[in-house]
Amino acid sequence: MNCSAEATIHEFMFERNQLENVGGLDCLRWGATDSSAPKIVIMHGYGASAFDLFDLGQVLDPKQSFSWVFPQGHLDISQQMLMAGYAWFPIDAVAAQQAIEQNGGLKYAHLRPAGIDEAVDRCMKFLKAIDFNPAQDLLGGFSQGSMMCIELQRKLPGPLKKLLIFSGSIVDKQGLEPCRSQFEGAEVFQSHGTFDEVLPMSGAEVLRDSLLEMGSNVRFEEFRGGHEIPMQVLQSCRSFLGS
Repeated sequence: MNCSAEATIHEFMFERNQLENVGGLDCLRWGATDSSAPKIVIMHGYGASAFDLFDLGQVLDPKQSFSWVFPQGHLDISQQMLMAGYAWFPIDAVAAQQAIEQNGGLKYAHLRPAGIDEAVDRCMKFLKAIDFNPAQDLLGGFSQGSMMCIELQRKLPGPLKKLLIFSGSIVDKQGLEPCRSQFEGAEVFQSHGTFDEVLPMSGAEVLRDSLLEMGSNVRFEEFRGGHEIPMQVLQSCRSFLGS
């Protein structure tokens, strides 16, 4: 499964009617309908949509033990990408391409991206609207979506039980360090490709080490590949979820 794929404008126009607006964000739902079932909220990467990771629910949870929710970023960047696409916070496309070509990828360890705080506020309202309970529910995301998961973990009223990080990277390391209590004891599944040209392995390793230092239990799945979620990672994640 290549989770950096974007829907075409035609596909998006057909599919968007399946979205529902909850707490100010469009989203898709799948899986268990019992209100007592634990939720898994999955956040897509830059330039994708709620549909991009929708198949994860069926692959990782065939018994539908969880209630899956796939929110869509509030920033419509379709004009920039010439196709349907959304984001959680903006990226300078030209600067990003230069970073990939000249500096080995995007690096956020020593900066706080513009727009990320607004995105966190919007997502916190969304989580409240779906009655997200950090004591039993899970957050997960790919790429920019995984960065959002870490930021939301800092703001939740209590630490998460489990966290899924696919092809993510450390963001604002200095700002993360005072939040130890929010990560202590959390079970984290983290995967990253050794040839990821978008978010380099170095950023993933710093994130892993920071989580370990804060007391998280991290299962780090390294694979020979790029910015994606390969089948071997899905199999390991399914085992991690116990589904």
